[in-house]
Amino acid sequence: MLPFPSLLICILQEPAAGELWLAVTRSGQRVESVQRPAGGDVAVRTPFGTFHTGHDPVEVSRDGAAEREALTALRQKEGFRFQDWLAPVAEGGFLSELVEGGNSLLPDLSEEEQIELARALESWGARLDPVPEDVAQDKRKDWLWDQVRKADPARALLLGGRLVEEVQASQGQDSQDGLSYSDISRGLRHQEPAAQRAAARCAGKQRIFDIVVTERLFLRSLEGEPLGADGAAEAIARIVPEDARYYWAEGLLRAEESMRRLAARNLGRYGGEHGAAPLVLALSARGRRPPERWKVGEREMAAVVDRHKPRAPQRDEELGQWPYDPLDHSSVIKIVPVDGALAAEVRQALAALAPTLSERSDQSWIDWYAEQKDPWPQLPK
Repeated sequence: MLPFPSLLICILQEPAAGELWLAVTRSGQRVESVQRPAGGDVAVRTPFGTFHTGHDPVEVSRDGAAEREALTALRQKEGFRFQDWLAPVAEGGFLSELVEGGNSLLPDLSEEEQIELARALESWGARLDPVPEDVAQDKRKDWLWDQVRKADPARALLLGGRLVEEVQASQGQDSQDGLSYSDISRGLRHQEPAAQRAAARCAGKQRIFDIVVTERLFLRSLEGEPLGADGAAEAIARIVPEDARYYWAEGLLRAEESMRRLAARNLGRYGGEHGAAPLVLALSARGRRPPERWKVGEREMAAVVDRHKPRAPQRDEELGQWPYDPLDHSSVIKIVPVDGALAAEVRQALAALAPTLSERSDQSWIDWYAEQKDPWPQLPK
């Protein structure tokens, strides 16, 4: 039991009803604190773990209760816009509101908004240390993974951010530096998308070259809930970026519409500087009718009706060496015609890849690609 003076100090430091303390560091970073922080503090105890400020100590503390109340009320307003809530909550360090509001809003958010929320939670989670002090260093990842699988969705995303921060690249080996292959495999099949996402992002951070894991990542990147699919896409793009582009390109060309939409989004988020080519070819197919043929530069295109799932490496030795390039595999590139909804997804993906070129017209993109000799050219400057 604490001696009376220490107990009294703890009681005095706990927030009173209706009070919420924010620590404000020298650089202006704000973070919610469970007790009144003091100037010079380099560790802030938050409701979800310790925030270590490093060389940016706490400068002042302030009461953020009124601001938190306004942000909570914002969620109930008619005409609520997600971005109007997320930015001030995440940037303002209102962690309880981020988690509570995230859980409340998540079921009704669009796919893109779900990803934005996940990234905000993961970004904060990476900077918080929630692991109890009595957990041994070599058991920290196990503790975090266990908590991820038990937690509500928003808390799981927060914990997943810390888990990914702690695992290390393992040069393709199953090692103590990260989650085991079996844990990741089971995680990718977990019923909760937040746990699937954490497992996938760990696989990407660890650079796991295991065909059982990567096959699931390829498949998950084009199907299922947005959180899991995006996590799988991020992971496979880190492990085998060229194979990922080939897979998503084939998905965009010939797969079912739900897969085509995800393929476009994945290329926009993770296709990198060589990711524009299949998106531009998809724009050229808008409004075409089978068996119509046309050319984009020297590349012959054909509109078709038959669809199939994209192919992915099937053996360990094929990872990073996948020879099937859907843009350079045959003399004719076959593509299912693109409707207006998919064309809109493609434009958004191009805008994500090249924000400075977001005003470029469809025809301008097509004309640019027609001039390229390389089937996978770098983005224009």
